[in-house]
Amino acid sequence: MGFDLGGLAPENENGECFDTDISSWKPLAEYVLVTCEDLFLDGEDEYWFSNDGQVVSAETARAIGERLLDLIEDGSAGRYKEEFYSGLDGSPDGPNDNPDEINLEEDTPTQESSILYRGKGSVAIWTIDYVFDVDEVEKFARFCVASGGFEIC
Repeated sequence: MGFDLGGLAPENENGECFDTDISSWKPLAEYVLVTCEDLFLDGEDEYWFSNDGQVVSAETARAIGERLLDLIEDGSAGRYKEEFYSGLDGSPDGPNDNPDEINLEEDTPTQESSILYRGKGSVAIWTIDYVFDVDEVEKFARFCVASGGFEIC
């Protein structure tokens, strides 16, 4: 599943389109929603994890972009990346498109990427190796600043 964001009134090429897959979008969107929560107008932060056409105003988009660029510059985004991967036991090798067979002797939590599963016995689990990349944050920030507002499709 992919996420395509279209600029509503792009100022330049950077603001026309931002596209990514779910393995990158989910951690990026979570980071934006947490670090920029005070910037959103009413309802602009509701549907970031679906392709339902969430619209973000030009004012909010620019503020998000500027905040993200500040977080990159002051090192906060890099520290977040370290924390993100420390919770996953290291950086992933790449996406895993095959189900993993998990055998659990007891009712013990098992972590696959950033998803926590509980259970007993054998279960097939589809996993997504989520990726948080500061370069992707910067690309998104530059899109936000130049987008004139955007829609998540």
